[in-house]
Amino acid sequence: MEQRCLDFSPEDVLVIGYNQSQLQALSRHVHEPSKPFAFDQLKEELRRALHEKSLQQLRWFAPDFTLFPQALFDANSIQSYYHLNFGELAAGNQVHYQTIPAWNCVIIYSVPNWLYQLHKTELAQAHFKHQVKEILEVAYERKASAEICISLFETHFVLSSIHERKLQNCMAHEYQQSADILYFLLANFQQLKPDPTTELRIHVCHPEVKVPDLTQLITQFKDLQQMPLHFEAFETYQHQRLCASLEGH
Repeated sequence: MEQRCLDFSPEDVLVIGYNQSQLQALSRHVHEPSKPFAFDQLKEELRRALHEKSLQQLRWFAPDFTLFPQALFDANSIQSYYHLNFGELAAGNQVHYQTIPAWNCVIIYSVPNWLYQLHKTELAQAHFKHQVKEILEVAYERKASAEICISLFETHFVLSSIHERKLQNCMAHEYQQSADILYFLLANFQQLKPDPTTELRIHVCHPEVKVPDLTQLITQFKDLQQMPLHFEAFETYQHQRLCASLEGH
């Protein structure tokens, strides 16, 4: 049976179809929760998309996430952790967390009430995961001693860096064009602690990402052009993570 994975964001839902880890189909459903009957409409669209298909995963991405050391983490304080980083929680959202044992940390994030309800009532068979958790788990499996990874979503990019097999940082930043990403990378270059073996990895995580000149711009700067560059287009990125997911089940 063909399998399905759902990628949710505040703006849309991607229905990704795959068979034996090969990408078979992709559809995008724009979701506007403020409109009347939006939730019922989304449920109906997903029912049609999942008809006679096997739903394996449900993944969520929004930029309001933070990492916290697992050794110091107190599940009763997640509201405080969130407020410290992002201020008041948006109306209609709730705070959740997931552990990332590979990096000895916890990811704390908000999720809309409608998505939580949808998962519990309609999609309970699917494993729920924040996409940044998956990004970091896959990075750990690569066993790289040093890398800078840029994961591109539609309106934000996640920059994570590893130095001497230790996770240095992982944060989301807004962008509108390739130059925004490049300028941020250059401005924070020394803090990222690159060395001659540090690999620069760029992953396109959403089909609406439009940065065709990013890799070309990178090669124009001496500090960056010396780094090994690995670029994954959307289809390649999806294939890699679906393979990793299937191996993990």
